[in-house]
Amino acid sequence: PRCKILLTSRNEEVACTQMRSQRTFIIEVLPENEAWNLFEDAAGTSINNPDLRPIAKQIANECKGLPVAIITVGRALENRGKEEWKDALLQLRKSIAKNISAEMDSNVYSSIELSYNFLKSEEAKSCFLLCCLFPEDHDIPIETFVRYGKGIRLFQNTDTVEEARNRVHTLVQTLKRCFLLLESHKRGCVKLHDVVRDVAISISSKKEHGFVVICSDEIEEWPEIDTWEDCTTISLVTNEIKKRLDSLVCPKLKLLHLSTDLLHQQEFNENFFSGMDKLEVLAFQKIDIQSLPSSWQHLQNMRTLHLEDCVLKDISSIGALVKLEILRLVGSQIQELPREIGHLHHLKLLDITKCYQLKRIPPAVFSSLTRLEELYMKNSFCQWSPVQGNEEKTCASLDEVISLSDHLKVLEIYIPQVQLLGQSSVLFNSLTRFGISICMRLYSSWNCLFENYLRFGGDTESMIECGIHLLLNKCEKLELRDVESLKNVTQLNEDVFSRLKVLSIARCKDMEYLINLTTKFTRLAAPLGLLEELEITYSNNLKGLCHPDLLHLQRDPTTQFQLFYNLTTLKLYDCRKLQYVFSM
Repeated sequence: PRCKILLTSRNEEVACTQMRSQRTFIIEVLPENEAWNLFEDAAGTSINNPDLRPIAKQIANECKGLPVAIITVGRALENRGKEEWKDALLQLRKSIAKNISAEMDSNVYSSIELSYNFLKSEEAKSCFLLCCLFPEDHDIPIETFVRYGKGIRLFQNTDTVEEARNRVHTLVQTLKRCFLLLESHKRGCVKLHDVVRDVAISISSKKEHGFVVICSDEIEEWPEIDTWEDCTTISLVTNEIKKRLDSLVCPKLKLLHLSTDLLHQQEFNENFFSGMDKLEVLAFQKIDIQSLPSSWQHLQNMRTLHLEDCVLKDISSIGALVKLEILRLVGSQIQELPREIGHLHHLKLLDITKCYQLKRIPPAVFSSLTRLEELYMKNSFCQWSPVQGNEEKTCASLDEVISLSDHLKVLEIYIPQVQLLGQSSVLFNSLTRFGISICMRLYSSWNCLFENYLRFGGDTESMIECGIHLLLNKCEKLELRDVESLKNVTQLNEDVFSRLKVLSIARCKDMEYLINLTTKFTRLAAPLGLLEELEITYSNNLKGLCHPDLLHLQRDPTTQFQLFYNLTTLKLYDCRKLQYVFSM
């Protein structure tokens, strides 16, 4: 079977990265002929150039038969000119591997460092070095590169978060092609091979990069190094930091990443942040923050703030971070969003996903965030005030979110009642990516961060009145439950469902056919042409998928199969009046 295998240095395990195999294989140093064949495959057709072939032979020999060296060097030199091949040979011969573990072969280090050096994009190099902030075998979310990179101004000529995200995915593909990054079994993540990570840490720790990366089970206090003055990036990953964090003088520090495995209360010296005036990205994970130190006011250059799975008491001083663009409070224990967040007029992304205890968002907070582009609220606040009414609002209302339609392009939200929406068509027209659940709770199985999905329960009239039907042409996953007066999906949208891949319908008691006759379908249009999965349950009046008049008009019974050209999974359960599925 076709699969991708990661080839590593001798005595290292090799895993099939595209198959969930439980077996591992040890690959020793390759014989000369096998090493050359592997190198040819990695370097591509350019190696057939007569001028390059002698140089390629020498470079392959410098790899000493080590598969990880052969693959990374070969990929790095693919489609390169003669001068670059000659330079690569010189670098491999003169490379002196420093700061590497005794177990790592110097040839492996040299080859990975060469692959890094040959990256054409400085953005790709920086993105690669960010990977070493995380511990070994960690599933690194690609979205982290977006939010950290946006904070440290890594990406050139990208104004919006979505533009930065597109750039990141391009860079990640580049790093994968060079075998500097690996696929992860966890969706939306990548992994860094342990050997590659060691090289990345070695490169990043050089003075020109200024990284300090420490992963340890337990840290008593801040680690002591010769000088903090050249540090640009600090990452501490540990179970627990026992002592209070004292102040640091890090005038060049741009990124601070502090992550613990066990939630514990962390004490900060009041002057902790006073020596970090240039800090642009701050990421805390699993920290109990009773109150932020007064030196927080010094962080006037902060653009990205991550407080993930933290306990947050008084964080009202966040309002002082006037340049903040990305605020992520995912999984944190917080009961009320501070009113001061409304002062963050440059905020582009707000993520309060899984803030289960969040009960109140003060009125006018959302409407003040006039530059907000992305809002994520899955499994979070849902106690919205009604849009209309004479009573003074105690919580935010959805009309505040709707007012952001000029810039808001991404929305993930749960709305308990469709009446809370009012007239929302202006918002739904502007969204490019969404996860919206109305009258139906969001569940983990519908965690589609980069897929448009809609879950709706209610009646067809209110669905059309609020404008939610305008999203149907953009939907990739759609779930309809207890929708009254729904006889077929075409009454919701006569245009084709051009992107729909998964459709689930449950307890729609009035549904007779999935697709009915409309003038637009008389031209052999395929309203569900991309649909891959279809499930209809507890719809007792369902007679068939296609209305018989549609088949009669087409005068070709195979039309119905064209309407479901990509369908691979069909589930019909407890549809007691079903007469046929596909009628011939």
